[in-house]
Amino acid sequence: MNKTVGRAVPVYIVEKKAIIDRYIERYIPSADLYPQVLHEAIRYSVLAGGKRLRPILAVAAYEACGGGSGVHPLLLADSRRPALHG
Repeated sequence: MNKTVGRAVPVYIVEKKAIIDRYIERYIPSADLYPQVLHEAIRYSVLAGGKRLRPILAVAAYEACGGGSGVHPLLLADSRRPALHG
């Protein structure tokens, strides 16, 4: 792997994670809202670590196919949907 690319990948991941975290924070309810127990559980589940790889890969694919930089709101919405197993 090219050394420049090898260094750029972690930076890209950190940058996209920060953007995705801001979007998620904006769209999930505050833990203070009623019903508090439900919203605390939602926040715990969604904000737990290790759940940003799929959204980051979706954004990378979007950008690789000619989409603008940043996070497309539909990609974020899709990444928060439960997986359908059949």
